[in-house]
Amino acid sequence: MKRLSILVIGVFLLFSGTTFASSDHLQFTFQFHCEDSDPTCVPDIPEEQEEFVVSHFTGEPMLIDLVIDNPKREMVTSVHAKLKFDSKTLLVKDINIEDSDFTFPEPFSNTIDENEGTVNIGLSLTGGSKSNEKFHVATLTLQPLTSGASLKFINYQHTELGDTGIFFTSGITAENRLKEEPKPLIFGIPSQNSTVPPVGGAVLPRVDIGGSQTGGVIAPIKNSSALEQPVGLRIQTDDQGNVRLIWPINEDPNIAGYYLYYSQKSGYYLRRRDVGKTNFALFPNLPSGEKYFFAIKAYDQIDQESEYSNEVFVTVGLPGSESHGFTGDPNAQKIDHSDTSAITENKTPKDIDMENADKTVDSGPEHILFFMIISMGLALFGYAFRRK
Repeated sequence: MKRLSILVIGVFLLFSGTTFASSDHLQFTFQFHCEDSDPTCVPDIPEEQEEFVVSHFTGEPMLIDLVIDNPKREMVTSVHAKLKFDSKTLLVKDINIEDSDFTFPEPFSNTIDENEGTVNIGLSLTGGSKSNEKFHVATLTLQPLTSGASLKFINYQHTELGDTGIFFTSGITAENRLKEEPKPLIFGIPSQNSTVPPVGGAVLPRVDIGGSQTGGVIAPIKNSSALEQPVGLRIQTDDQGNVRLIWPINEDPNIAGYYLYYSQKSGYYLRRRDVGKTNFALFPNLPSGEKYFFAIKAYDQIDQESEYSNEVFVTVGLPGSESHGFTGDPNAQKIDHSDTSAITENKTPKDIDMENADKTVDSGPEHILFFMIISMGLALFGYAFRRK
């Protein structure tokens, strides 16, 4: 009987250990927006089993923060969130990312498409990964019109290929740290003839928030830098798995250099490299058959960035798969210029060694605890069988 009890305890530890290790994982949450100057503001929105619920609202625009709770302090590099709404029941008037902890907006992101009823957020961190306990992503201006209005995350996948995720990137590989589909925001019973703001939240006057719109799409927030957008980015691969990129250098004296952005998904650049004021970059020995997307930005002395250049892509090791190809060897200055002055003389190429790219090893406490519990369970099994 004693041996049986030990076996039962061991089995419980093995199975409950996995569950315990995966609890309190990082997740998207919604909060009322609170100004630092208002100590009475309560940011919490009640979290039900399946959703976040705002039970009292006035029908006026209100500010809601999208945040990431990260209790285990996992390493995070970038964030994507695609949300769906019904414009007949909910108006999404603005996305404010000025105070976001993610300081680099990704291309074709941070937009509201009224026709499709979608919000698309894409942001990255500066200088690699961070492990904050909480990240502020964006502040949304929402105007619920009826009870039952909702804002729901869509296209969540366990991999990095979905439109909703919280990502950690090491080298050129990305891991989605978001382990389950995030909960939606639901508006419940509206208050009748109320002039009192919802608990903890700020209500805005009923005014239209400006912004250029084309076909119901509010354009992404523009970078405040006056630097000219780079043009003429070209790409080349060879059968050894090397990828080369070239672009014309802008002679604007305010340009201090170029950032090269890249990933394996169009428009979602999970990594950035500073290549300096040059017009050539090399990625040696990339895995053949893999598809990569690239874009560049110019930056100035105070690290303000231009808009993204055109995007280029290639299948590594497959010459002819280039979206915007060029011929010749950049080192030998023999380039088919076509419609761009691709190479500027006397510029030193800068290699980007992907094998030596800085990597962050994440061995958080949840992993250590998991292996400790597994070890204890196996030890108990072994003890029980030895006692037979």
